[in-house]
Amino acid sequence: MESRRKTGFSLLELLVVVVILAIIAAIVFPPIFSTQKDAEVAAAMASLKAIQVKIDQHYRMHGEWPATIERSWFVGNQLPKSPWKEPYRGEAVNIYGQPDWFHPRNKTVESHDHPYWYNPRSGAVRIRVPTQSTTSETVALYNRVNSSQIRNLGQTSR
Repeated sequence: MESRRKTGFSLLELLVVVVILAIIAAIVFPPIFSTQKDAEVAAAMASLKAIQVKIDQHYRMHGEWPATIERSWFVGNQLPKSPWKEPYRGEAVNIYGQPDWFHPRNKTVESHDHPYWYNPRSGAVRIRVPTQSTTSETVALYNRVNSSQIRNLGQTSR
């Protein structure tokens, strides 16, 4: 009688391999996603800083805040890119607030076409952020990127 040898893997062997791969993925992927989020925050802060520098230069040269944020101030006639919104291709960003506003009413990219908010009465410029899992996480991201300390998404003053 000939003994037949089975080829292939048993269900138990496949299950062990899948479990090992899942453990490796659980170890490897969280740091990658965290690094990506940190990179987006850094990119947003750099874009915001580039705009703020131009606004401050205009103020020093003319003694008043510019009426608009002009595309022509930047390389390639493009506003610095927001990591969370398609590049804005309009002529200028001139989104007005009330005289005492330092933060927009709409703080998330989903709530407005413009990735940036600018108040020419105060010189304040902010970048909108994506909505997070909770309101407190959205507020924390907004504060981190804009170097602010708001307590809720409806806050418009300092």
